[in-house]
Amino acid sequence: MSTTTTQTATVTEEAHSFPMTHCLRPWSPLPVFCLTFLLQALGMAYQDSHANTFVSGLRNVPHRWLGFIHACYALGCFVGPLFATGPNAMAIDG
Repeated sequence: MSTTTTQTATVTEEAHSFPMTHCLRPWSPLPVFCLTFLLQALGMAYQDSHANTFVSGLRNVPHRWLGFIHACYALGCFVGPLFATGPNAMAIDG
């Protein structure tokens, strides 16, 4: 089994863990609720590191693709609080 096949299978498993953790949250007690956030964070960390490893192994300008991945992450970090502030402010006022 090649490294790319193993990486692809691992990233696919990590991607499937996200819906599972989200589906468990509404009906779970507090300890399971906290555990789902831990599982999601671990899945995201592994997926990010595997994506970086995969892209760095590309032959055709991997630095550009790594820059694109990190720019998307930075954009999410910038835009996420802006989107979260509006509904939270409306909930406090209303």
